[in-house]
Amino acid sequence: MTPLSPTKILFVGDMHLGRRASRVPDAVSSGGGPAIEELGPVAALKRAVQWACDEEVQAMAFAGDLVHAESNLFEARRQLEDCLKPLHAAGIVPVAVAGNHDTGIMPLLADTIAGLQLLGRDGTWSSCDVAPGVRIVGWSFPQSHHTESPLLQDPPAPVPGTITIGLLHADLDTSGSRYAPVTTSELLNVGYDGWALGHIHAPDPVPAPGATGRPFYLGSLGAVPPTETGAHGPVLMTVTPDGDIRWERRNIAPLRWEQLELAADDLPQDLTAEEMVSALRKHLFAFAEANVPPPAPDSPLLALGLRITLTGTHPAAHILPGALEKLQGQDMAWPVEGCWIFIDKLSAKVNAPLDLAALAQRQDPPGLLARRLVALEAHDPAVEPLVRQAKQRFDEIALPREYASEAATSQDARDYLIQSGRQALNALLAQNSEGVS
Repeated sequence: MTPLSPTKILFVGDMHLGRRASRVPDAVSSGGGPAIEELGPVAALKRAVQWACDEEVQAMAFAGDLVHAESNLFEARRQLEDCLKPLHAAGIVPVAVAGNHDTGIMPLLADTIAGLQLLGRDGTWSSCDVAPGVRIVGWSFPQSHHTESPLLQDPPAPVPGTITIGLLHADLDTSGSRYAPVTTSELLNVGYDGWALGHIHAPDPVPAPGATGRPFYLGSLGAVPPTETGAHGPVLMTVTPDGDIRWERRNIAPLRWEQLELAADDLPQDLTAEEMVSALRKHLFAFAEANVPPPAPDSPLLALGLRITLTGTHPAAHILPGALEKLQGQDMAWPVEGCWIFIDKLSAKVNAPLDLAALAQRQDPPGLLARRLVALEAHDPAVEPLVRQAKQRFDEIALPREYASEAATSQDARDYLIQSGRQALNALLAQNSEGVS
């Protein structure tokens, strides 16, 4: 049976209670801005719970990693219990699955927090009817690493006339993963009406109307480290009496991170190093203020952390890294209409206007470097071993997949070598005052 009235479920991705918002400068709170506690996972959870109550949802579903680590158990239990009290008072059912971070913690929390239902204990499948004609089916990690697909054990079959949504913490389409690897085709073959996934912190676009069964990552509830860029927040699912499903994401995270590129082409030319610092500061502040995103209704953005990379070409490319380094040590946090903007990191990928082909004819260090750059840009097979070495190094220092939006590619490695080479060439030419235009 389909629901007789609209049914709403609010889905929440990885929260990692116990973590704190990182790299927010002290100048934000000391200047009258939000305290660090107002920017982290607990603050984001409170906003999500408020939205759930405002929308009068029937259930709030958590896709694993509610708690970051076992050492956070006691603090997280208090925080979670306090945050979930409004749900209990409103008759909203909180359901959850355990992820790889809170495998041993979630059973303890479910046994001690009133009303919290844990699905899929010990690596099994179980379900919860949250409203007439709507149910959630979930599976929980039995230990912190699980190398087999959860679907090796058959989940409950779809029930005709009932909307079934799968709740799962897993690694999608990643063979060899230690975190419950599962494929999109496996999930689609189960025949559920949707799959809300936890584990990867970069959120996927929500399914479009009619995209029945398509799995998607909810993403982390609130951005904590600078790598978690863009909009973050819970996802509201609405099931109409006709059985149609609509998904809506709302960016309610109080802290947002963005990595932006700013063209240096418009910066004034013929400036001294000190004049360049002043010009850059003005240019950066105007750019930052123009990129403050609109907040979600009733969920004001409290802080915006920016990592800005200068790009393009400029005759003074060789002095830009030094100017940015001086700026990095200055006060780079300020309020704009209730939102505190701070610049966390500045970098430059700016090139001097160079004729690489002409430079490559020279028989000196700049000429040697120019020939290597020409070969890299032309995809010359002779430099492919260098690209492979760079790619291998990228893989060695890469973030865990759950925190990264996507793995570095060979082209990423090539681009890095080219940019680093161009910067080195700029410096060489500046040292011997033999710049070529």
